[in-house]
Amino acid sequence: VVARGAPLVELEVPAWIAAQREYLGVLALDDAALAAAARARLELLGMPGEVLAALDAQHAPIARVTLRSPIAGVVTTLDARVGMR
Repeated sequence: VVARGAPLVELEVPAWIAAQREYLGVLALDDAALAAAARARLELLGMPGEVLAALDAQHAPIARVTLRSPIAGVVTTLDARVGMR
């Protein structure tokens, strides 16, 4: 049984890290259109909104992301294992 908001998995996604670095580099250019495009790329890669907010606040790439349960419930299958790619 998991509660709403309970941590489910911690991810390290190399594509997210590279895209975050790109986004932060673009922010330094002070080009709003380019920054919006780089942020849209992060969203398209599936980065959660909370992580995007933390990235904007910290101005540093976030290497590990904890995904949390959106609702309370029961985990019936676990198809992920440590080290999976």
